[in-house]
Amino acid sequence: MESQQQTESKSKRYDEFRMMLPANANIRRVNFRDLEAIMAINDDIYEGMDYMPVLFYTFLHSKQHEMYVYEEDGKVLSLANFQFPLGENVRVNLMSGRVHPSYQNHGLSRLVMLPLVRDHPEVVKYFASTLYKPFLQDKVNDFESVYITNFLVYKLSDRSKIERFVQHKWKLDGFSKPTTISHSKLTSMLDMTDQLLRFVSRYSQNFIPFGPTWGPIRVSGEGFRHISSFANVFVTYAKSGVSLQETSPAAFEPGRLKARVDDEERQVAGFSYSVTTPCKYGSRSDFVFYGDDVGIFISHFVSHLRHHLSITKDDVRIACVIHFPLSISVQEVEENLKEELGASVRNEYFSVTQAIHYLGNLAQAKL
Repeated sequence: MESQQQTESKSKRYDEFRMMLPANANIRRVNFRDLEAIMAINDDIYEGMDYMPVLFYTFLHSKQHEMYVYEEDGKVLSLANFQFPLGENVRVNLMSGRVHPSYQNHGLSRLVMLPLVRDHPEVVKYFASTLYKPFLQDKVNDFESVYITNFLVYKLSDRSKIERFVQHKWKLDGFSKPTTISHSKLTSMLDMTDQLLRFVSRYSQNFIPFGPTWGPIRVSGEGFRHISSFANVFVTYAKSGVSLQETSPAAFEPGRLKARVDDEERQVAGFSYSVTTPCKYGSRSDFVFYGDDVGIFISHFVSHLRHHLSITKDDVRIACVIHFPLSISVQEVEENLKEELGASVRNEYFSVTQAIHYLGNLAQAKL
């Protein structure tokens, strides 16, 4: 329960924000008629890989989400989407922020936070995932639970070339296929050992990104069960008696998950998950990997790509959004994939090769 001083501070903050609004401005809840206006803010945002057209009605129907638009003279200029996690009343997840290109860098994304300050005084923390651009580097020390990942995007329009690449890798004698983990298998694994949790905790102890929104999932049994309910999941184990520090891709084995996992005999060496979402470009796959070996990373990426090909029609273009640890070189990954997949996307939207996921203090937020 917050103190009177905190309540007064938030009230003052709201009054300060409110005074920033021009006389012709308004902030209101999104309604079903706003989709066209929201898409018109930036029709080609993220190179056609935006998830908003697909998830707009889901967000609007969800009791966990509140969406607001900022408008001037009735024209929508900015959007904010607040997700309130179930069972929590002090944290909000900020996602789907949009600002019209002609009005960016004018503080509109900050103004659209007004309803959050006004209607939810209990919220003191916010979670955000975004590209790790230079202006954030000066603020990172003010954040909590910071997790920085390498980040690459590939637009794969030549489907036949992708299929040849996947088939070639899949048939190589030295190619180590990761193990598919179903929801029931992962649940059994989590009941028997905390090995997977300890493995992922080496990279982030609190939250990890999930899905096209990069929404936060707790590093916990409940969080991993949620992932396995909606995502395609792979894991790679080290062979018995092999040290993780001495491994190469050939030192790992595929195969079915044993009835009982032995921490000493089957150490986790790679873990990944992906979610596929329709988008304007075609189909988008958000792929997240944990591990330190580039060979294992490539094997997981190829396996997810193979799955993506299997669940989409032959005329659908594919885009891949990839997160992986800083311990793996971006340059090495790009070199491994360049010949078959071409260069990664670098433009005004994807101008950096790192993403940041963090928990911030709402009182200090300048979004």
